[in-house]
Amino acid sequence: MEIEELQLLLTNKTGLLDQNESLIDIKREIAELQEQISLMSVHILNKREENENYRNILKMNKPTAESVFIARYDYHAMDSDEISFSEGEQLEIYEKKNSFYWKGKSLVSDNEGVIPSSCVYSMLESLQLLEFILSVEEVSLPIVQQIRNDSSSNDEKAFLFLKTINDDPIMISALRQDKEQHDEVEEFEVAEAERHIEQYKTTLEEFCQSMSIDLCLKEKFDAVKTSPSLKCETATYVFDWRPDEKKLKDITDILSKTSGKFVKIKYIDTGYSIALTCSFPHSLTGALIIKLSENLKLLIKNGLMKLTIGYCTIWKKQKIQEIQEPLEEEVQEIKEQPHDTKEERVARLEEKETEGAATQSVINQDILSTDTSATIINKQLIKEMKTNKQLEETLTKVRVKEIQQLLSLPRNTSSASYRIRRGIRMEIKQLQLLLTNKTGLLDQNESLIDIKREIAELQEQISVMSVHILNKREENEKYRNIITMSKPTSKSVFITCCDYHAMGRDEISFSEGEQLEIYEKEDSFWWKGRSLVSGDDGDVPSSCVYSMLESLQLLEFMLSVEEVSLPILQKIRNDSSSNDEKASLFLETVNDDPIIIPALRQDKEQHDEGVTGRVYWNSHRVTLTSPSPVQCNEVISNINSNHKEITLNNSSTNSTVSLLSSTKLHTLNLRKFEIRTTPLTIDCIQYLCILLANNKTIRELLIMGHSISDRGVTNIYQALEHNSTLTSLDLYYNPLITSTSGQALSHLLLNNSSLVELDLSGTSLSTESILLILQSLMDNKKIRRLRLDKRHKETCINTYSKYHLIQDRVDWYTN
Repeated sequence: MEIEELQLLLTNKTGLLDQNESLIDIKREIAELQEQISLMSVHILNKREENENYRNILKMNKPTAESVFIARYDYHAMDSDEISFSEGEQLEIYEKKNSFYWKGKSLVSDNEGVIPSSCVYSMLESLQLLEFILSVEEVSLPIVQQIRNDSSSNDEKAFLFLKTINDDPIMISALRQDKEQHDEVEEFEVAEAERHIEQYKTTLEEFCQSMSIDLCLKEKFDAVKTSPSLKCETATYVFDWRPDEKKLKDITDILSKTSGKFVKIKYIDTGYSIALTCSFPHSLTGALIIKLSENLKLLIKNGLMKLTIGYCTIWKKQKIQEIQEPLEEEVQEIKEQPHDTKEERVARLEEKETEGAATQSVINQDILSTDTSATIINKQLIKEMKTNKQLEETLTKVRVKEIQQLLSLPRNTSSASYRIRRGIRMEIKQLQLLLTNKTGLLDQNESLIDIKREIAELQEQISVMSVHILNKREENEKYRNIITMSKPTSKSVFITCCDYHAMGRDEISFSEGEQLEIYEKEDSFWWKGRSLVSGDDGDVPSSCVYSMLESLQLLEFMLSVEEVSLPILQKIRNDSSSNDEKASLFLETVNDDPIIIPALRQDKEQHDEGVTGRVYWNSHRVTLTSPSPVQCNEVISNINSNHKEITLNNSSTNSTVSLLSSTKLHTLNLRKFEIRTTPLTIDCIQYLCILLANNKTIRELLIMGHSISDRGVTNIYQALEHNSTLTSLDLYYNPLITSTSGQALSHLLLNNSSLVELDLSGTSLSTESILLILQSLMDNKKIRRLRLDKRHKETCINTYSKYHLIQDRVDWYTN
């Protein structure tokens, strides 16, 4: 009977042969882990394509004006003073009663009333909120920090922001309120309250640090009521602490050190210990388990008794007696019930096995992530091996003790008891041999070691990839430090629209598309800045740079100010399409003729500052500086044939059109027309060309100082191609004259027969364009002086073989 008990115990407790099925399951888990690693790698590599898609999404999103908003949803009026509207409907907002209810009018139905602000949005407001979060550190939402710390350009940050608010529209309402409160705090700063505020903060901090845990028991830690977390999103820490012995700060410190910012306290309960329940995003399950595994020793050192993540018990403190007692009980039962039949003992053992299995924790493989499952299976295997080893040792002790008892009996070889003992010894030897040959413990141990090694390698790969993802926060912090040091904001970073070669020692050179940080705007046309590519610092011609945010602000200005009445801009304002389409048309217009940006800058500056223009009269000249349209009309009324010269300085686009469009100028006996620091849009250029075609007395034309672009040069060439009166054309210091104008200027020299002087210094013409112009100079014998930038001199002399024939007519200018 004792031998049968040993056989039964050996069969039921070791169970090593059945582990082959477990090994197959583990290999299957390994294959799933490898597949998961491949998917994660592909996901990371595909980020570039996803970013490209975001850029395309933003290109499709067009900006809107400040007062016109778009309905995001269908809305049915709930009160008599509200209005109903459909998704995509345009609404004009004319009064913002508070953060959440505005007054407006539907541009479709013309109904007027109260509108819930959370249901509407505008592209321009979205970009203004983007500017707010990029410049205000207090806005520290994780998604906002991700946008702020992104190392890409501001345009790409805008793409990411617009996609984010498209996924979660309530962010617009949240940021509106943040901005409103931030602005109010800045506006109503009370210096006398600072001492009380600091005292309050100090007292609050001291109270939080000294707060005992027993004051927080069963209290919810959420600031607002939220839905309960799922079981798979819950982490439970059980500490061997008494509530009155520990502070709340002790809990926050240990969580911060071991879990980072992954978990958030939900509530604290107590019994014989402290039970701390926290929540975390389910997507971070794997990363949280890795983080806790790395810090498990620290948790145990601080009194951890049990740690549960979701449905899985990661660690549990267990006394040795709890493991040994069941084994001792079974041995004791064998001694106390030596006469039980085999069937009875089998039933008793199966009952024990069933009870043991019922208390074992069940892991929900559908909820836990694959890497978590592999970790748990590995730990279960190790635990099972330890249990088997303890059972074998106990079994051996039982056998030895029974044999010693048998051997201690009197030896009588002829007695029946002696024969029984000898038979028992032989069967014991057979069992020992069977145990050695059949279980294959050594082979299975080697197999388990190989599997453990493979699992460890896979876990290491997963850990490396998880750490790589988690370390993005440090990388973003590094980028934020760089941004903080250089302090570029959405307002301060501009893009260059052309190549520019420094003409003065205080200026910097840059290439088209380069990013510049502007930190000081000395005047309308000269700013101070730094290249974010080369790091060079110095003066920057403002006409050569632009930003998307500034462009949208200028569009808003143009749509809201009636004084801006250029035909091309009126066409945009009066277009019956949506504000999105107006914005698209405006950006296309700017792209065709970049001088519109400096022109509108000057218009907006003079409008905001309320500049009062001046007009100077003398016997033969009229000088207009920043004139208003009314002053221009007065000049047209009072000017006569005695006035030979007109000078126009710093004029707005409206005033320029008012002056140049007058047909009275066609009949005046003008000799000289000067235009300085007055950006000429295509509308202004067309009126100037009509004047040149009709007035046959103008001899000198000066268009200087950021006043003309490539498109204007092309139109001027067409007007002067067959002009026979103009003798001097001065285009000094116009950086927006680039290589695009080289062909037109070359043809001007070939076809015009009256020009004697041509000044092209201070432009962005390339050396190749200058060589083309010099070749045309060979065929034009009328030009006596052609002024060019000295930076081209050496290359032109060494490259153009006929230069010596024209060198007396070329003036190389040094700024």
